[in-house]
Amino acid sequence: MRGDPRQRQVSCPDPAQRSALAAVLAHAFGFPIEDAAGWFATAGDDNLRVLLSNDEVLAGLMHVPMGTWVGGRSVPTVGIAGVGVRLDARRQGVASDLMTETVLELHRRGVALSSLYASTYALYQAVGFDAAASCHLATVDPRLLPAHGREGQVELLSAANRPEIEAAHRDFYRSGLGEDLHHERGPYLWERTLGVRRGQRALGLCVRDDSGRICGWLSYRPEPAGGRHRVVVQDLFATAPWAAQRVWSAVADMAAMATEIVFATAPTDGMLLALPQPRFEVRLFDLLLLRICDVAAALQARGYRDAPNGAVCFHLHDAQVAANAGAWTLEVEAGVGTLRRGGTPELDLDVRTLASLYAGFASATALQQGGRQLSGDRAAIDRLAGLLRTRSAWTRDMY
Repeated sequence: MRGDPRQRQVSCPDPAQRSALAAVLAHAFGFPIEDAAGWFATAGDDNLRVLLSNDEVLAGLMHVPMGTWVGGRSVPTVGIAGVGVRLDARRQGVASDLMTETVLELHRRGVALSSLYASTYALYQAVGFDAAASCHLATVDPRLLPAHGREGQVELLSAANRPEIEAAHRDFYRSGLGEDLHHERGPYLWERTLGVRRGQRALGLCVRDDSGRICGWLSYRPEPAGGRHRVVVQDLFATAPWAAQRVWSAVADMAAMATEIVFATAPTDGMLLALPQPRFEVRLFDLLLLRICDVAAALQARGYRDAPNGAVCFHLHDAQVAANAGAWTLEVEAGVGTLRRGGTPELDLDVRTLASLYAGFASATALQQGGRQLSGDRAAIDRLAGLLRTRSAWTRDMY
């Protein structure tokens, strides 16, 4: 075993430890070690974490600050990326210790939520994460797309218009029009979407209306495919129907050299519904897992735009964060939630089940069928699910 588990600690790495972390992640994810510097720069040194044992780096990860839109409000979230364990330290509880300390750190900081894409579900479920949103990938032949939308003014994606794109995205969601479980992107996600990733800058364009306001955009990175290329879309977005048509026309204009277009989406994505005769293949790519790190912050920061007025008392189990456990009463009035300690519990659930209900990912019945911890008065269970309802739990951001 690599080191005494009692001596393991998680901290922000110094320069030598960052070099060791680069080697761990390069080995774990199969990329050239020199590429780690760019990844770390995008994340920021303050967002790197390493697990140490006897001053050796056994594992590490990155924090990705962002928000998660829930019920029309952005909830403070730290995404987790790049979880890697040194090969000779695997299957020794290192990853579990790393993730447990990560959850505890986020709770101490008052961060409401954490989210990630899991390579090993059992590891993350054991520390309180569970399914919260789907991420689908669609593949479309650009030759089958309509190219009739030509309204607006089009310009190439650039550093100059990036701040306007970021503002347009933020304003759209703040207006209450956006889907739930999408992210209020921070610097890491925006750099991945519009900037440089693995040495390749995103290409694309944006669409302006007659007043000069940006109403849609496309960003992508081409991948060589036998003399032609495959277009991997990073973002495909519009705030108005005419802008969606114009963005799709730009995608159709790639047909001469693009073999296929691949983009993150969902069957209910408005960008897909903008196509007059959709011709595409959609498959489930992954599930976004969510962890409620601070239950009071999570339930009071989110919105309840579709919820009726009401209240419910529940007993929550959390094996990692003792402060989350116990009896809580949630009251919702006029779209605002208040959580207070105490009350007589009407139902019993654990933090994993609460995460899936919080996101509106699955019904209470489905969660019970799936073996999640959820019991008690049926009317109270339905009332909690009704208070936590959301709109279409899916996401397009990957990290």
